[in-house]
Amino acid sequence: MQLGKPLNTACHADWSSVLSRTVAGFLVFEFVSGLAVTFGPFRPATEWNLLLHTMVGLLAITPLIWYSARHWKSYADQAMSDMLLLGYVGIAGLVVCLVSPSHSPNEDDSSPAACVHRPSNES
Repeated sequence: MQLGKPLNTACHADWSSVLSRTVAGFLVFEFVSGLAVTFGPFRPATEWNLLLHTMVGLLAITPLIWYSARHWKSYADQAMSDMLLLGYVGIAGLVVCLVSPSHSPNEDDSSPAACVHRPSNES
């Protein structure tokens, strides 16, 4: 056994791969831009941010699934632990987000357009 090397290099090498860094970058961008969309004022810049947030989110789906599958494959043969369980919960959350609808079926009264204040033409 050599000192200074991790015991399982296959699992630890994943963190330094280009794929893991790319996915982490996507997730950080999605988090920050999602906060701006959620809590930011209703302005044109926020609307453009929403479009960018959506496009980057769509681009991130494939690398995120690829990374999750590769990561799961490298850890699947290990004994159950709290970290492994947390990973399974994270993958389950990803699956829920991917298959859930992006809007509710009854949007008539809750759509953003219904909340926009339009000036009346009455004098």
